[in-house]
Amino acid sequence: MNSDPDDHHDGDQPCPDLPEECWEMILTSLNDHHHRQFESLSLISHRFLSQTNHLRQNFTITPQAHLQLLSTFPKFSIRFPNIKTLIFPPSCHDLDSVLTQIANSNLSITHLDISKQTNFPVMGIQQLGRKKGNLKSLRCSNVNSLQDCDLVSIGYAFPGLEEVDISYSDSGRVTDSGVMELGSKLANSRQINLSGNHFISDKSILALASSCLHLSEISIFDCDFITEDGIGLFIRQCRNLKSIRINDILFPGIVQSLSFANARKLSEIHLSESYISNELLGLIGDACLPLKKLSLSNSCGFTFEGISVLLSKNQSIDSLDLEGANFLSDESIVDLCKYLLSLRSVNLNSCSKLTTYGFCTLTNECPLLQESQMEKTNLGVEFCDTEFVQNRHVKHLYLANNNNLNDETLKKIMTSYPNLETLDLSCCVRLTGEVITESLRNLPKIRVLKVNWIRNFDSFKIDIDLPNLEMVQAKGTRLDDEAVAEISRKCSRLLNLDLQACSRVTTDGVKEAVVNCKLLREINLKGCDSVMTNIVAWMVFSRPSLRKIILSCSSIPKTEQKNFFLRHGCLVCDGS
Repeated sequence: MNSDPDDHHDGDQPCPDLPEECWEMILTSLNDHHHRQFESLSLISHRFLSQTNHLRQNFTITPQAHLQLLSTFPKFSIRFPNIKTLIFPPSCHDLDSVLTQIANSNLSITHLDISKQTNFPVMGIQQLGRKKGNLKSLRCSNVNSLQDCDLVSIGYAFPGLEEVDISYSDSGRVTDSGVMELGSKLANSRQINLSGNHFISDKSILALASSCLHLSEISIFDCDFITEDGIGLFIRQCRNLKSIRINDILFPGIVQSLSFANARKLSEIHLSESYISNELLGLIGDACLPLKKLSLSNSCGFTFEGISVLLSKNQSIDSLDLEGANFLSDESIVDLCKYLLSLRSVNLNSCSKLTTYGFCTLTNECPLLQESQMEKTNLGVEFCDTEFVQNRHVKHLYLANNNNLNDETLKKIMTSYPNLETLDLSCCVRLTGEVITESLRNLPKIRVLKVNWIRNFDSFKIDIDLPNLEMVQAKGTRLDDEAVAEISRKCSRLLNLDLQACSRVTTDGVKEAVVNCKLLREINLKGCDSVMTNIVAWMVFSRPSLRKIILSCSSIPKTEQKNFFLRHGCLVCDGS
């Protein structure tokens, strides 16, 4: 919950006198989902503000506002009567009381996120269950005190739950008994996340397979006592399974209990940080599954032969994660590309043998590719004379930590992806600011630019506007006031500016950014020792859109001042 948008209205603009139903259709079609829901539209007039409030269905309550929610909740529920999803910030004060007020209100909440709470709000959940038992999704990840009796409360309160996340409860008091009791109450459950509960075993997942007949997705990362035999039996019994996400499991050969004969709907397999044999990959391939997503991130034991056999029999895969597969070479990519015509997203981070030729082959031969991650590879290690084919589908490139990536290679890459929206070049130490800014001329749709810790990035001299650029991360660069001013003038829709450890930026540069970036929501000035801390109050009141200002620990205002800024909708903190 943020500062009241009424504060930003200088006066209503005239609106055509159309029926409310027409305005609802128009406003819904115009909503820009990249930003806070309906925010831009709500600033036009009081009428649009009222209408967008009624249309809004999702609400994230910010840390700076949750303390006010108890006293303002009646107004909140009237102002946003159609809210379906509520997301609470960590460590909420008196969450039981807030949930009780929701239970007694006219709101019809179907999705609730109370993750990262210090205590599980048993009373609030019970009240909500008695009066609003139609909850479909409950996320309570990283709730420190979660225990078996809380799982029982969840099961009794919301028997219609379809999605439940009880992952990473550090209390160690979630056991097989609690999970089995929860599963017995949630017959309609489709998605369950049990990750990080270290004391549950195969008993938990087998009980869920028996009681939750509609179960389609399960996540069991970091569950130490779940074994390969239990997973095999679970897959055999869970006939509606579509997605399984596990890690740190040993599959040294064919697991006797493992059969994919009944898993005819399995479309996503995530096996990270595990020991996987070629035999297992062959078994997956032979099952002719409708496989769309495959992740073997940082796993070992398999070879190029194993992954090649699997991909040759599952050519509909659109998301592939082979991070850390060090056996992959450029020649391997050439061989695999003939099976990857449906590929949309690929992660080849830390595949150290891959060079520019492998990257070029992927984008040339995979016509639907939208996202490529090739961090910590050998891009630019040698001259690549292969011609890059223009690929208008590519929107996201993550190329950080490529120490050999140079200006010449970057020039060739950037001319091939005119619809690029995200570019991460952080820690590519051989690149210069001139070539990066020159490349931006070919990227009119760029939204996110990350150039962290590139010491040669010390200018932003570009002769075209970048109206779609929303985030610039330039930590540890040599940007100065002139460059910051240039960024703020060319990027009219900038939301997030990260200048951490930019020692050449001073108060003057920050003022330019705040004045020119009328939508700015977050700015990071940690380690900017030349920025005067007395500018913070001016920033908060000069730019009402600001929601977070990050400063060095020694520059953080006193508690009274911080609370004063919070009341005006801006969190001032050290970013920890």
